[in-house]
Amino acid sequence: APGNQSARYGNQAMGGVVNFVLVPPKRSEQTNLSTSLGSWDQRKVSISNDLHHRNWSLNLHASMDEATNRFSYIDDFDADENDNGSIETRNNTATRHRSFWMGATWQPTRAIQWDNQGFFNKGQQQLPGPLLELTPDAANQTEQTHFASQLLIDRQQWTITSRSVLDYSFQHQTARQTIFGGHDLTTTTSMLEQSLKIHQNTDWTGISVEGSWRRETLDSQDNLRAQNSLGEHDRQTVAVVVAGEATWKYRSLVVSPGLAVRYEDSPSASAIFTNQAGLSLELEKLTTWIKFGTGYRLPDFWELFWVPDVYAVGNPLLKPEESFDREWGFRLAEFSPLHINFVTTIFQQDYAGLISWVRGYGNQFYPENLDSARIRGISTSLSCSLWPNHLTTDVTLDLKDPRNLTAGPNSYLKYLPYRPLSNFTWNTQWNLSDWYFQTSFHSQGRTYIRKANTKWLDPFSEWNCTLGYQTHYRSTIITTDLSLLNVTDERYEVLERYPMPGRHWAVSIALTY
Repeated sequence: APGNQSARYGNQAMGGVVNFVLVPPKRSEQTNLSTSLGSWDQRKVSISNDLHHRNWSLNLHASMDEATNRFSYIDDFDADENDNGSIETRNNTATRHRSFWMGATWQPTRAIQWDNQGFFNKGQQQLPGPLLELTPDAANQTEQTHFASQLLIDRQQWTITSRSVLDYSFQHQTARQTIFGGHDLTTTTSMLEQSLKIHQNTDWTGISVEGSWRRETLDSQDNLRAQNSLGEHDRQTVAVVVAGEATWKYRSLVVSPGLAVRYEDSPSASAIFTNQAGLSLELEKLTTWIKFGTGYRLPDFWELFWVPDVYAVGNPLLKPEESFDREWGFRLAEFSPLHINFVTTIFQQDYAGLISWVRGYGNQFYPENLDSARIRGISTSLSCSLWPNHLTTDVTLDLKDPRNLTAGPNSYLKYLPYRPLSNFTWNTQWNLSDWYFQTSFHSQGRTYIRKANTKWLDPFSEWNCTLGYQTHYRSTIITTDLSLLNVTDERYEVLERYPMPGRHWAVSIALTY
């Protein structure tokens, strides 16, 4: 809730989300098998199993998908505020993914819950070069392993949360040698994080203290171009977050001021403080809030040591970026006769030393600190339902306007391009006894595929319809659906898994036992 300032501020340092599962007291098991086929050589198969018994549960999920898509993007080589110097590149790419996910929850008492989850994902992408062979054929192989464990102890007014996270990834990139060079790059990264949070809550106040420790490592070697080998790097970060809120109630009015302070220490920047203050007012159907915050963001590991290739290279001399945030929002909820929930948020972020990727010497991209930048935006959503669980409608709109306020060009004599972002989505679903129908419309502005914001996909709109039927056969639920997607902008094509122009169909069947 917007008024729950302490909980929201404290979660900013968690680094992930664990969804708790309420374990039923009796044994139950459910298995789901689904497969789908579609145009453009798309195939997907998945199987999952959920087992609940007394005070523990086990969830397993495995999937496989393949696709062959067209690849198209536009590159603005001079990276200025207009599109002069832009060229379009078209290609084909084949992708293949294998993933396995596991989750386990143990809840010996109502006050103690231990949640574990992990996944393994293996992907492969083949990208042939264009006919002129000025750029190399490329192939990417990735492996990612993630494990998170969280112990929650909830004793009335006290909550203690201990969380451990382990991430490991392996990436092998190859590109054939051409006049623009090539590479045979092997990169491994790992991250280990441990955090402990203590939260005390009463009817009028809430205070939380959280401490975390993180260690990140990077090892990169290029067997084809030794100058691209970064070697091994290591960074450790310690952070402490203290957050508090007070609540004052008068009839139907609830006033909740909150304050959060974060201290972060690492080899690249010591004694960094981040603070955020907020005020929330709640009425019977209307909630409004306002937030102010100042802080610093440390350069992430990839900005400092981006693996060098023909496109980009990291900058170990980056400084933390300083920000001042302002946000105002409100939520309107009405439950009779329609179920309506309307939320709008308006925000402005001012930066000093904003980290941005720009094109520099050698036609490569470098992250750099800008003197001054401002980002304004609005996000709004509306959801309503008539006859709950039968007819629902959702509408979302997001607009973002980033501007570079630096008086002159950066050290590479390039300006940060003006790149507004926008998207609009409308979705309606109608559920009957056995049939369901869903239709949606989505309009997307330019989609930028690189941090430097110089490569983009053209704006596009799409319309999607899905018709499904569900029946019961003994102990099995059989679900079949057919979907049709129509992209209205024929210039838009696919990057990795994005839809191609024109129409796309897909049919799927799922068995639940």
